[in-house]
Amino acid sequence: MPDAIHGATAILNGCETFLTNDKRLESLSGINVIILSNL
Repeated sequence: MPDAIHGATAILNGCETFLTNDKRLESLSGINVIILSNL
């Protein structure tokens, strides 16, 4: 699950927002997740 690794890396590096198409990551805590297909 590459997006999960990217999400964890983003959180560890202080990113505020994470863009993905993986709806399973919508509940990721510690970062604002934007689902691209919802835009």
